[in-house]
Amino acid sequence: FYGEVQSGSTGVLWTYFLIVPHLFGFEINYASARFMGLVLLWISCVALYVAVKKVSGEMPARIAALSATLCFATGFKPGFLHYSSEHPAFPVIAFGTLLVLGLRDTDDRRPRLRAYLSGLLLGVIPFAKLQPVIVGLAVAATAHLAIATHPAAALREKTRRALLLTAGGLSLPAVLLGLYALRGQFGYFFQVYLVHNYYYKVLGEPFGKLLSDYVAAPSPGGLNLSQPNFDTFFFATAAFMVVGLVPLAPFVVDRVVGPVEHDVRWSIASTGLAFVGIGVLKARVVEQRWWRA
Repeated sequence: FYGEVQSGSTGVLWTYFLIVPHLFGFEINYASARFMGLVLLWISCVALYVAVKKVSGEMPARIAALSATLCFATGFKPGFLHYSSEHPAFPVIAFGTLLVLGLRDTDDRRPRLRAYLSGLLLGVIPFAKLQPVIVGLAVAATAHLAIATHPAAALREKTRRALLLTAGGLSLPAVLLGLYALRGQFGYFFQVYLVHNYYYKVLGEPFGKLLSDYVAAPSPGGLNLSQPNFDTFFFATAAFMVVGLVPLAPFVVDRVVGPVEHDVRWSIASTGLAFVGIGVLKARVVEQRWWRA
């Protein structure tokens, strides 16, 4: 896949969903691809509803599911109007989050299996779409926090579940990267998928330019394209993880510290403030007024 097409930020999982209608005798064409896109969006909205209901109750879950449905139904972006590389990541993240939300349940009959499956599903994200990896890391951090603060499990049991969560997350990447290496495809994967997207994110967007200007080591004429700077990778990942954790913070506090009233409202407000902060930083690069940026 990575050697035959210029995949950009599209993961290899994107192609496998297109095969599903073919298994039932249908042709792989625009109609079948669009159908699979709608199925994935429907599954994502259902998983979102169940996850929010588990955390905040019936009404916030209805509002969240309705908001997502209206977003997909009324969007005019090409990624919403036909099957695109954005679709496979939605259900993976939604179901991964749903599994993680049950890690602190005291009545779970198979907590170790849940921990492993949570990690396994989160480990799929890099092969669905590269950008949501930051979201997956944020959810994984929340999963480890949920295990560490389980009210009934002993320390040894918490350690086992944390190890199973980590093992699940590494299982699929280890298998696929091993196959890529054996088949001589790892170079394509690294150059086309990882390095290409490093340039795309850091050099192609204002926030990435901000990081490269203020974090990366100075070099004549800009960044050294032949040797990407490790500091830029590190701080870019850390920055996106921090912003990605902002919407989850009220729910984590509610589950770990104690009840938080109107946690959905706090999540919306904190997310809005985070984006305003990003806009203010972006204004320093694009030379616009902060409120316009």
